[in-house]
Amino acid sequence: MTLGGWGVVWLLWFATICFTSAVAKTQFVLSAGAAKCGTTQLYALVSSHPDVFSLRKELCPGEMIGFRVSETSITRAMGEMFQMATSLADNFTHLTIDQRCRSTGLDPTWCSRFVAGARPAASGHARIFFQSCINPRDSIRIQQAAPVLGAKVVYSIRDPASLLWASYNFWSNAGDTNFVQTELHGKWTQSDTYRSPEHFHEWIKSSGRLADSPHPGWYSWIGPGMMHLLQDVFGHANCFFFRAEDLSNEHTLTRLFDFMGLQLNKVPDTVKHARANTGTHLATRGIGVNSSVEDVGADQAGYEVSGFRPMLCDSRQLIYNMSREGCSELKTAFSIDYPDCFNQMLCPTLMLPQNTSNSEWHTDMWSEFMAFSITQLLLLVAAIGCYRHATKTHGHYAPATADVVGVALE
Repeated sequence: MTLGGWGVVWLLWFATICFTSAVAKTQFVLSAGAAKCGTTQLYALVSSHPDVFSLRKELCPGEMIGFRVSETSITRAMGEMFQMATSLADNFTHLTIDQRCRSTGLDPTWCSRFVAGARPAASGHARIFFQSCINPRDSIRIQQAAPVLGAKVVYSIRDPASLLWASYNFWSNAGDTNFVQTELHGKWTQSDTYRSPEHFHEWIKSSGRLADSPHPGWYSWIGPGMMHLLQDVFGHANCFFFRAEDLSNEHTLTRLFDFMGLQLNKVPDTVKHARANTGTHLATRGIGVNSSVEDVGADQAGYEVSGFRPMLCDSRQLIYNMSREGCSELKTAFSIDYPDCFNQMLCPTLMLPQNTSNSEWHTDMWSEFMAFSITQLLLLVAAIGCYRHATKTHGHYAPATADVVGVALE
């Protein structure tokens, strides 16, 4: 081959490498995690980054059914759409994705619904294509049906007691008389839904015998069990696991965004310091709704639907006892530690009255004790005065005793 021929080969090779690099620079990232594990806050953080094109939150195969196709077909179609979107490099918008979708022969209405509510990259050059179905089983099925090369997944988990307390107060279930299933948001508690720490305790104790109550081993399944499955499908290097409690931790957020190939400093501070969809107040629930400052640490502050009363100490201990095996595997296999899960809590044995917080109950009891003691003291002083008066008047003890008793009873 002549020198000129080698030059052409070299140019073709160089062009191929450049084109491949251009295509590969768009990374596909899926967000997953159990409900009430900070997934809305994570979505707000990632989708607000100027280099991210984000589909709407909780766009899952089940939501796209209704176009005379099976869920299996929808799952494959969504996977193929993800493959197509990442092949467009950074040159995709609502329009380009919708047009490419229609070119595959899919129902135009389905294509429009697929991109509806998506957030385009503010910079105009998307480096990340972000999908936030959050249901890890759906993410696994989509990846198995139509694999996206190098796809990454981020998965959040939460302290088991806080997770169950939040879920109990946020979600309605078939045991509620006002149970309502809505298309977008699922089953939410309402202002007239009955919730209380005592009812929650019985719900946990039932171990699956009350509607939607957790079965033994539940935490091992949604925690380490699901994490192992994600690693098997996406690869160990393509999975990032973290505690939902650390979403406000700068170090954790930096590691998370580094994993996705993004710079954390491009996320607005107003988003980094906000909390979303905590459920503390009924009015601040929903996708994209920021909660007020007092919603931070809601599992300690309580929830509006249960009168802002805290979870009972016995309930927390019971949940930790049920979840200890899962907590242990989280720590050994994934270096995610919840120390309280291994501690034996010292809980008071006295049952608290209904609709009264612990602090209020102690205050009321102390007030009643003091009022009773003061009353008895005043009666004693009055009796002593009468007794002295009687002995001076009569000169002996028997009538005085009767006088004292009579005065005390009047």
